Amino acid sequence: MKTTDNKQEALITGYVSMPWTIRISKNSWGRYLARVDELDGCFGDGETTEEALASVRESMQVWFATALLKGLEIPKPSEDVALSGRFVVRVPISLHRRLAMQAKEEGVSLNTLIVTLLSGEAGKTDVMKQVQSCLKQAVQPAHEKVSLPGMSPRDLLRNTILESGDQVMESWRTPWKDKQKAWEQN
Repeated sequence: MKTTDNKQEALITGYVSMPWTIRISKNSWGRYLARVDELDGCFGDGETTEEALASVRESMQVWFATALLKGLEIPKPSEDVALSGRFVVRVPISLHRRLAMQAKEEGVSLNTLIVTLLSGEAGKTDVMKQVQSCLKQAVQPAHEKVSLPGMSPRDLLRNTILESGDQVMESWRTPWKDKQKAWEQN
């Protein structure tokens, strides 16, 4: 029995040491989050990037142990080795000119400028996913407490706005009606 445990531990250690794609980002609370792209639900976190990396490695061990126990297929790491980091993009001459001028103004190479712009845009996607997830988590509990069954968060928000708008409009109308009655009496 001990031999089987040792074999499984060696197998898990081998899987963990493979070249997985691990992404580390800093969240709005200042903690570092690490995730393995190829392994669904495999995350880690920490106060520093080193802690996040150690945490995700522990999560990987649990992930692989669970997959082996349940007989699930373990995916292969991404094949980033085949990528050279270079690709050719054809752009209109006017865009090429604008980018070259911007790079010159900023005192960097055209390549550095384009890599910076692409990195910023790629990062926005991750940030938007995090924002959407946080909003969904924040709105869903409130929606479940307040709404009627079958009412979506959008319907709840729309109805709340309409109701508050009706109240505001009504409060504006009431004094006008009173003024109108006073004028008719005079």
